Amino acid sequence: FMNLIRGFLIIIVYVLLFISLFATGTFATLNSSLNYKNSQEQIYNLTNEIVINKVDATLVIQNKQISELYCKTNNTEYIFKDKNTNHTFVIPCTIIIQGSEKIIEYETNELIKENYYKEYSCEFWQCFKEEKLPLFLVSEHAKNYWNSQYRTFLLISIILIMLSFLLIENKNSLPIMVGIILSISFFLVSKLDTIGESIVKLVFSFVGEALEIIKSFEMSLILSVLFSQANDVFITGFIIAILLIIIGIVWKLTKIGFKIKNLFSKIEEENKKEEINVSDKKIKEENNEKEIDKTIKNEKGIKK
Repeated sequence: FMNLIRGFLIIIVYVLLFISLFATGTFATLNSSLNYKNSQEQIYNLTNEIVINKVDATLVIQNKQISELYCKTNNTEYIFKDKNTNHTFVIPCTIIIQGSEKIIEYETNELIKENYYKEYSCEFWQCFKEEKLPLFLVSEHAKNYWNSQYRTFLLISIILIMLSFLLIENKNSLPIMVGIILSISFFLVSKLDTIGESIVKLVFSFVGEALEIIKSFEMSLILSVLFSQANDVFITGFIIAILLIIIGIVWKLTKIGFKIKNLFSKIEEENKKEEINVSDKKIKEENNEKEIDKTIKNEKGIKK
């Protein structure tokens, strides 16, 4: 009965470990993907869409008139505050003269520079209610939030592995099991670009405003930012999984090796004992023969 309970608990722990490792890989992906150096192009594309669809297009549309009326009167910059993004744009006249594309490019870079390193006063989920546009989704603020979740689930995974170690009888099989579970869970992490849409909608559905904001953008752009480093995280996890499996196999082989060595040692000891017994037996026989010879000689001496 106790073995049945132990087996049931081990199954539960392994299932929880699989979920925890998948969450760890997912949050590690989000954390790594929102590193500006890793995903500069993807962050630019998403922010660029926000500029095109949300930022006041007056300057873009009327750039020629503004450059003639404003920039030619000894002004070097054109300043305007955008209501949708709540950002004050300072556009050099040298950029305005180059036309619409350069203006949009400049505005995009300005928004990234302003919002990626911005210190938000709101908590991550609260920002959906307080911010007009979800620029915080591709910010260092969001990266730090996902990093904290990654660390939390990594700790949970370690605790579950320790619990597994206490529950299983064959301790040397633990690295192999953990390696297999890790490889399967991180294989799913590598598929986040395809299953990510369902995950994003599920996670953000807990906050109504979040889901509505997410739906207002092209999902492929959001996924390209959030999960851009999925393959790199998968490779890291897969390498660790292979190492764990190798450690488990070596541990098992080492244990088998010790058993074989002990078996040969026992055989050698038994052989030595047999040799000692045979030697003792011969010595006893020789002593007995000597005693018999001595007795016979003594009897002959008495007769004489």
